[in-house]
Amino acid sequence: MNPAAAPDPFDTAAVRAATLESWRSSPTRLAEDIAAETDLVTVGYRDRLLTELAANAADAAAVAGEPGELAVWLSGRELHVANTGAPLTVEGVRSLSALRVSA
Repeated sequence: MNPAAAPDPFDTAAVRAATLESWRSSPTRLAEDIAAETDLVTVGYRDRLLTELAANAADAAAVAGEPGELAVWLSGRELHVANTGAPLTVEGVRSLSALRVSA
């Protein structure tokens, strides 16, 4: 399947466009987001990334009311993480594309 032709059920194209427009219209906002992302990587999630992903998987299983499963694997230089549980929602995808926002 051609990824460019794949459906966009979460309207990620609109989320991306809105984010890019906010950065274009406010270089200060861009600088703030860069600083916040840097803090998140170097302080907030440092040495905790897999723990945070496992917690998210547990939350998704709890929402779905079912036992959860988490799979983590490397494919070359790519890290893949998948879990069972409640599927992503539009609000969940939007929160993933923002800093310090939880659906």
